[in-house]
Amino acid sequence: MDLPQEIETNMECPVCGSLLYLLTYDTDIPYEGRISIYTYQCKKCMYRKTEVYQEEEKNPVRITLKIESPEDLKTLVYRSRKADIYIPEIEASIDSAEYANGEITTVEGIIYRIGEKLDLLSYDDEEKEAVKEVRKKIDDIINGYFGSFTLIITDESGKSVIESEKAITEKI
Repeated sequence: MDLPQEIETNMECPVCGSLLYLLTYDTDIPYEGRISIYTYQCKKCMYRKTEVYQEEEKNPVRITLKIESPEDLKTLVYRSRKADIYIPEIEASIDSAEYANGEITTVEGIIYRIGEKLDLLSYDDEEKEAVKEVRKKIDDIINGYFGSFTLIITDESGKSVIESEKAITEKI
């Protein structure tokens, strides 16, 4: 683990106009490996902006897990910031985003998040019935009534992990 380095820059603070300082820090973290953290900060107004860069990339992967029991919902999942999630049985997906962070959650946590996002969006009359059906499937999954379904993670960084012996990982 390297010590943080601080450098005064020629860049002006967007809030007060004072010079910004750059703090750099390199470290290793679980799942992601080596990362570099760059924090620009103003010592006058306390403005702060942090950027995290991954130093290592692995081969892209697709990880598939068949959820067949309530116990499988507790399976730990690490989703990297470059990973897309898809559940074909309910036609639900969570796409990666440019400014997303990696996250550690469970299969159940992913299902809850999909349900929360459905509840936040607005729909026209034609879509409402289809959304209602998907929401019922999500509630059935959470309550243990749905049967089996498939969780698929496609990750171009190759860093996502499903902590289960039943998970199938393939290079893509």
